[in-house]
Order: sequence, then structure tokens, then C-alpha cells
Amino acid sequence: MTRVEGLTSTPKPARGGSQPPPGASTGVTRRNFLQVVGGTALATGAATLLGACSRPEAPNVQFDRHIRIGYVVPLTGAQGSFAEGETYTLNKIRTALRDGLVIDGDRYGVDIVVKDSQTAEGRAAQVAGDLIDYHKVDMVLVMSDFVGTLIPTADLCEQRGVPCLSTVGSWNTYVKQRGHTLEQPFKWTYHFYWGHPEAVRVFMDMWQGLDTNRVVAGLWPDDAPGKEAADPTTGYPGALRRNHYNVVDLGRYENQNNTRLPDFTKLIKQIADTKADILTGNPLGGDFIEMWKQLADKRAIPPYVTISRAANFARQVEAYTPSADGISTSTAWHASFPFRSSLTGVTAKQYSDAYTEDTGRQPLFTLGFGHALWEVAIDVLKRAGGAGNREAVVEAIKKTKLDTILGTVDFTNPDNPHPNIARMPLVGAQWKAGDGEQFKFELVIVSNRMLPQVPVTGEFTPIRLTP
Repeated sequence: MTRVEGLTSTPKPARGGSQPPPGASTGVTRRNFLQVVGGTALATGAATLLGACSRPEAPNVQFDRHIRIGYVVPLTGAQGSFAEGETYTLNKIRTALRDGLVIDGDRYGVDIVVKDSQTAEGRAAQVAGDLIDYHKVDMVLVMSDFVGTLIPTADLCEQRGVPCLSTVGSWNTYVKQRGHTLEQPFKWTYHFYWGHPEAVRVFMDMWQGLDTNRVVAGLWPDDAPGKEAADPTTGYPGALRRNHYNVVDLGRYENQNNTRLPDFTKLIKQIADTKADILTGNPLGGDFIEMWKQLADKRAIPPYVTISRAANFARQVEAYTPSADGISTSTAWHASFPFRSSLTGVTAKQYSDAYTEDTGRQPLFTLGFGHALWEVAIDVLKRAGGAGNREAVVEAIKKTKLDTILGTVDFTNPDNPHPNIARMPLVGAQWKAGDGEQFKFELVIVSNRMLPQVPVTGEFTPIRLTP
């Protein structure tokens, strides 16, 4: 049974079936991949990994038991762009799990209940409570938007003793804004992503060798991600200063997370007065549209603008006027990543190409993270012996080391910064104006020191302002 805010489909049960080893999907071609993951916009049914990727749908498949997974995601609201690919991904996961999971001889149907946080903290807590109390989920997954989605959901799961797995959001913020130190573990909630130390390292990799005045203006807002990024120990400033950059911290400014119509006039003057050759930080995309325009009006856009949050997606970059050709960021997933799904065997490029072919849209990094979140969840449930024993699910998460479409998600790595974190690597990327044949901007990989398996596809260049 799968639900998306009230949509349901209920198959009935049967034993049997065999399961291939994890990741067993060889010889996947572009043609049969599209057949495997194709489906309607609201494909329903509980899905399977019984090895028969090309097997026709069996509407009368019977299940011995059911596993129920809740998914909280900002499908709408201010951070809805982060979940743009999630309907697509959910359709593919449902298709892959159509016949259920065979675990210890039992065939489990997988019921997926999706809730939209609407990028609102109160709403996220409400729907997470609904998943726990009304839908009786065995596990909760959550992706993106710390303030309005991830933290309130994870906090409620921790309070109520429900296993929760999340991604997309710095590990610093995940730990500290939930009131823990790096030495204090959580019991029920786990997260895989990069943190500010990884981001600033990649940013400096991109800037290495540039002819600049080494003055960096720091644009960090007055919200949880901004405060953690500006932390002098675990955020950007300390690392930058240790590497001989002169950091001008502009202070925490109000953004759309804490005021409806923020005024950036003073902030823009501060940026212009720094005469910095580099602007960095993690502003919200909606805020940065206005900032960019005001900076351009003052002719104060630095030659290098390297930011997170506001340069993650092509649609954000396309909204900046004048053109933001050359704005740079980090990325943790891209079509060029040489990894494949543990569920279907498809590569990052195959998945990206299929997304574009099916939707007409440009692939986004959260497409890979959304897919990998389900890869990890299914692997965990298989190793936990299904559902019903929450302690077993948590123990399985702790022991996760899985090769996914992102690369390896490893909660066992002793170098992880916190007991509930699996640290993910990054590459440096730059948005460059395309030839106009398909997309207005293309994301080019310009630094790969943290992930040398990913090919560098372009040279890092200054901002190229055009009307």
C-alpha cells in the first residue's frame, strides 16, 4: 500500500520468491532502464527487489507482512526546489519495490506514506506526529530544509523512539541545532551528508592559485545553517583564516526564515565596502535574487562568488539578473559521478538522463540524494529482519556501509565527525552559460580533490556579467 496524502492502493498477500544479492543488476541498458523505472506520476503499490527488473507487474501479488515507511519532505513552500525531483524518485522506488521484499522467507509489502512539510516547522512536526500516531510507521525518512522540515521531524522521532534516517543538510547543523555536542550521540536518528568543514575545504580548493586580494566577505544569515556556517571553530571563518584569507564577517542578517520582507540595503553597502575579491556564504535563494540585483546596481559583485544554498539548482541561477554566469558552489552528486544504484544497478548518468527524458527538466543534486536515501533505508530494513523491532532497525543503521548512486554511505567509518553521522564528500562546481540548445546553464566540475574518481570537466573562471 502506498499513500501520497490520501492516495492508497492495497494489494493482498503470499509467500515465496527469491532475492538477488544487494546491487545485483548487471547489463542494464538505457532502454531497459527506462522500462524498469518508468511509470505514471502517481504509481502506487508496494514494490520489490526480487531480481526481475523486466518482469511484468503482478497486481495480485500477496504479502505476508507489511513495512510502513513515512517520508517528510518540503514538496512546497520556500525550500520546495530541494524536493523538485522527489515525486519522480518516489515513482521509481515504488516501481522497484512493486512485488515487495523477501526477508528471512517472508515477503513484505512496503507501504510509503508521504507528507509535505510545506517548509514550515509547525507543519513538519504535525505531519511527523501523524505518521507516528495515525499511520503507525516503522521508520521515518526526511530530506532537506533544516528549519522547516528536518530538525522538527528528527526531534520528534528522537522523542518518540522512532528510527529516523535523513539527508541534505550540513552535519554541523544537524548535531548542534538539536542541542548536542560532537561527543553526544542520539539514539534513534541518523543523518548522512557533508558539513561546513568539507564545504569550505572544497571552496578553498577552487580558489587555490587565483590572483585575488584574499579578502573574503562572509554572507551568513541569522538562521540555523547560517549560524553553524559562521561558527569560528567548525564553520568557515576558522578554516579560511588558517589558510591566510582575510575574512570579513558581515554579521548575522535577517532573511526570509525570520522576517517576511528583509531589507538588504545596509548589507549590500557592507559587501561593497569590503572590496573583497571573493564572496561566500549560504544565503537563501529567494533572498539572493534581491542581493544580486542590488550588488549589480552598485557594480559591487566580486569576481568570485562561491556559495551554497542559493546556487544549488539551475532554476536559482537562472533567476539572477544580470546573468550569474560563473557563480560557483559545491555539489555532492552529479551525472558524472561513477557510481550506481544498489537497488536497480543504474548509473548516475543513466538516472540523470532518464530524469531529463521523462520530465524535460535539468537534473539536480537532490535527485541522487533522494534515491540514495531509499537505498539505505531498504538495505537497513533487510538487515534488520524487516520491521517491528525498532532497536534492530537502529542497530542496522549503525552498521551501514553501502555503495549507492552517491558513492559509499558509511556509518561505520571511525573518521565520521559524530556517532549518528555518515560524512559525504564534495566536489567543486561552477555554473556556466550553455549553448542554449538544451539548458541555459550547465554545472561544470572544476575541483575534485575530495573525490578524484569524478572527472574535472572545466576551468574555474571569474564571474561573467551580462545583461
